[in-house]
Amino acid sequence: MIFWLRHIDHSLFFFINNGLSSSLMDDVFVALSSLGSWTVILITFALLFHDGARKLRLHFVSFFGVGLVVLMVLLNSKSLIGFDRPLRVYRWELYTGQVTINLPEGKTPGNKGLPSGHTTMAFFALVYASRFKPKARFPLYLLASSIGFARIYVGAHFPSDCLVGAVLGTGGALLAAWVFGQIERKLCRLRTQT
Repeated sequence: MIFWLRHIDHSLFFFINNGLSSSLMDDVFVALSSLGSWTVILITFALLFHDGARKLRLHFVSFFGVGLVVLMVLLNSKSLIGFDRPLRVYRWELYTGQVTINLPEGKTPGNKGLPSGHTTMAFFALVYASRFKPKARFPLYLLASSIGFARIYVGAHFPSDCLVGAVLGTGGALLAAWVFGQIERKLCRLRTQT
């Protein structure tokens, strides 16, 4: 069963990385691929900035509090699971051109692949923002999904790495939004009691 799933995972990787490759798409997806780091956090807080200083502080506490937990799960998962990235699995295919690693210069990832950190971060930040900005929900989900897809396209990750990252990031975002609601309710109760 695991062998069959890995076979599907690798076949899908080849289709996205090699089958869809074009010079125009390369530029788009290389740019999207790099958004999954600190840029999505900036986008999230830019969207939440207009909620006011008090709510912004609560967002900061819930987002980064749960974000640290998500980060610890992410890093421990990478070391415990230990799945290699395409760069290490397909060395011969890289040499022959069947696999393309199209990352910005000097950005060759050295750690393990599962789950994708960029995809986790993208889904965590953008799904969190979507909980408070429902009108922007579809574009935010689309951007997070595009970042995950870009990580496969540029050859940084297998599809399973990005799928697990999306699930981890989304779960973390929902938890952080719940924490925000709990803190806000408790503070509201304290204000009404005084």
